[in-house]
Amino acid sequence: MITAYAQGGHMEQAKSLFEEAPDLNEVACMAMIDGYASNGCVEEAKDLFERLPNKDVVAWNSMMCAYASNGHLDEALDSFQEMAHRNEISWATMIHMLASINHLENPQFIVDRMPHESKMACTALLAAYLWNVHLQEAMSLFRAPNSSFQEESLVSETRHHCHPDDRIALLALERMPEQDLVSHTQC
Repeated sequence: MITAYAQGGHMEQAKSLFEEAPDLNEVACMAMIDGYASNGCVEEAKDLFERLPNKDVVAWNSMMCAYASNGHLDEALDSFQEMAHRNEISWATMIHMLASINHLENPQFIVDRMPHESKMACTALLAAYLWNVHLQEAMSLFRAPNSSFQEESLVSETRHHCHPDDRIALLALERMPEQDLVSHTQC
């Protein structure tokens, strides 16, 4: 219910329901942080985040996304750097954020420092190049010997963020292990 109220822009009702809960659980807290973020209430999200007794990777990702989605890019980067543990979502979010401001030197820097290869992060980096029309870099990354991508996502991203040169979308489609009607209609 908290999420439904928040998505509808009814943060007072969401907050009231949250405060009436007998115990503070992680799911309700994340719903409130996400609700605050989606309604532009970054300070409220931060206040709740700071009150969390145990800040796991989900909480850190939620707060980092709250900052990034509201244009607080320095705070998002600070959150990323403060995280004790990062998962694929952490890495992909940071790449996406840097791409949104066309700061493409840093996304590659971040990927180079990842502890293990992540399909999600590599796909985010490729999408970042495409969003900012850096097709040469995108093709180089795509053709790298050990490149690993979420082909289905890549086909969709290239169709939505690329100019009429659809070579990457078609190459991604060819690499998909199973092609179905949905993947073909993306191209």
